[in-house]
Amino acid sequence: MTSRCTWILGIGLSISACGGSPNAPSTVAPGDGITIYEHPKFRGNSMVLTADVEDLDDLHDGCYKGTGLGSHVNFDDCISSIRIPQGFSVTVYEDPRYRGKSVTFTADVADLDDVQGPCGDDFDDCISSIRIRRR
Repeated sequence: MTSRCTWILGIGLSISACGGSPNAPSTVAPGDGITIYEHPKFRGNSMVLTADVEDLDDLHDGCYKGTGLGSHVNFDDCISSIRIPQGFSVTVYEDPRYRGKSVTFTADVADLDDVQGPCGDDFDDCISSIRIRRR
């Protein structure tokens, strides 16, 4: 194996081990937090949250927004499904700092398009802050 091949293999293993894939499993143990997903039915980019998030714009994972130098990635207005372990409740808010319309969930939500909300009559791609509680 040439040194170039070793380097490429090393990079691939490094990315894989660090969760570089959009669908890579989280390193947080199941039940330690909720998981938010970019797409319905628990697909796409995901992130485990173990604490409240006042502004999802601060997360550096999620949907790609904008183009060129002005592009960025975050979960603000980019959540379409949520996994909620038993014993947790989650309140999602339309606006940052826990403001605007809200709804509380105590079980998985496979498609936020099915939840009555302020953005096109649903909560799909309409969440800017999240409170997480253990029940």
